[in-house]
Amino acid sequence: MKKILFVSIVGMVLTACVNVQAVKSLSVEDTRNSDPINGATAGCSSFGVSKDCNIISGATRVVSIEGSKMRIAGSEDGRTVMIMHDSDECGITETDCQTNVNNRNYAAIKKFYSSIGVSISSVRAIAAADFIGGYSLTLDNDGYSVLEKL
Repeated sequence: MKKILFVSIVGMVLTACVNVQAVKSLSVEDTRNSDPINGATAGCSSFGVSKDCNIISGATRVVSIEGSKMRIAGSEDGRTVMIMHDSDECGITETDCQTNVNNRNYAAIKKFYSSIGVSISSVRAIAAADFIGGYSLTLDNDGYSVLEKL
């Protein structure tokens, strides 16, 4: 029992630490000038999202954009959007898959927003250890209500 508890505590500590340099090298270029958000210690309110967000699992609304299936959450004014990989696509231990899918999802949502005239003012990687768990986007106007209709 002590071994299981020890391994669990070590696992929680390791995932709570973010390897900033590794995450910056893995994340999309738009995030390279900002530090990642520690996804292991941040909750919905830390991201500024209250719609479609669960304190444990993060974004909960599933949408498909440009052929990419993702989970999203948003702020009341729709100007902050969290995107995360769809849990059906990558398992919880498949960190390379999560990073690749989240990068693909960001490219898809960026293209989508550009096509409807919504600009991404800033984007930050949501990270745990040395992988990308999602992205937090700040928009120039309400871009979440559009996603809710998809």
